[in-house]
Amino acid sequence: EEWDGHSWTEPVKIADGLGNAATETWKVGYGDPAIVADREKNEILVMSVCGNRTCWDGNYGVGGDAENPNRISRIRIKFDEAKQEWTVGEPEEVTYEIYPLFKDSTGRAHVGSMFIGAGRIAQSSMIKKGDYYRIYCAVWAVETGSYRHHNYALYSDDFGETWHLLGELGNDFNDSPAPYGNEPKCEELPDGSVLLSSRKGYGRFFNIYRYTNVKKAEGKWGEVAASHDQEGGIRVGANSTNGEVMLVQARRHADGKKVPLLLQSLPAANNRAEVTIFYKPLETAANYDTPRHVAEKWEGSFRVTEKGSAYSTFCLQKDKKIGFFYEEEPGWYNMMYVPLSLERITEGKYSVR
Repeated sequence: EEWDGHSWTEPVKIADGLGNAATETWKVGYGDPAIVADREKNEILVMSVCGNRTCWDGNYGVGGDAENPNRISRIRIKFDEAKQEWTVGEPEEVTYEIYPLFKDSTGRAHVGSMFIGAGRIAQSSMIKKGDYYRIYCAVWAVETGSYRHHNYALYSDDFGETWHLLGELGNDFNDSPAPYGNEPKCEELPDGSVLLSSRKGYGRFFNIYRYTNVKKAEGKWGEVAASHDQEGGIRVGANSTNGEVMLVQARRHADGKKVPLLLQSLPAANNRAEVTIFYKPLETAANYDTPRHVAEKWEGSFRVTEKGSAYSTFCLQKDKKIGFFYEEEPGWYNMMYVPLSLERITEGKYSVR
């Protein structure tokens, strides 16, 4: 029961910002964590924003003392079997391990500021190299020298020790998997391809990375699709908010068939209210062979709250419930945890198998 949200330990501090820039700038503060628990080992990886520079004002690539990008930290948490307790490692700055991935062959920086989309980092259930299954995250990035924002995806085969760009950088802003995409998330599709889901003014952008060589992570992004513009797509008010995307292995009650079910959370109303979970079965490859087919024809939705509400994330608990975590009024920043069965979310149509 301790894994099902019935009981909670006392909170454990994993990073403590210094609150000033007198020493190492990156230690000033931490926020917007992106988290993954390894599927085999008792290990947790936390990638976090750090430092004292806001996302819009990062200036990687200018060089010298003036350079101060929106910085990135890595925190490792492991379970000590002897002590039967979790041990938290010291935060490490990885800013200059990740930003250079976005330099072209001439050394020009394409990205002046970025952060990893907060919430759940996705881990593959199929692709394993060495000791770990591959993990994926996506970044919000601002083009160097402008305020045009877009998305890229990263992957790691050693649980965050080293990161690599998923796909090619390209020579132009529009080569991004999601030009003008805002806060993004990733998930693995049933065939091992990678889904990018990104915040936009209305609904979501979707794109898919398809492998041509899985081991080398070689492949190509498709053509980005806006769900709001597709028939039966995710249509919401103008609230421009990030949510979570996750694939659940489900069983359809009508015929007993095993069906992968894609879940996407997002506020449905204007002005950040009515956080909702949308769902769509990926019954055949034709449901996700292109980004447009993912973006269209969502089957249904479940409104988690009628109140003012904003960001959300979730995971699958050991008891097969969706552990849903979201912000709610007053102020849209009360942190709410609700365990939800898939039967409740889908009005009895599906259950987790």
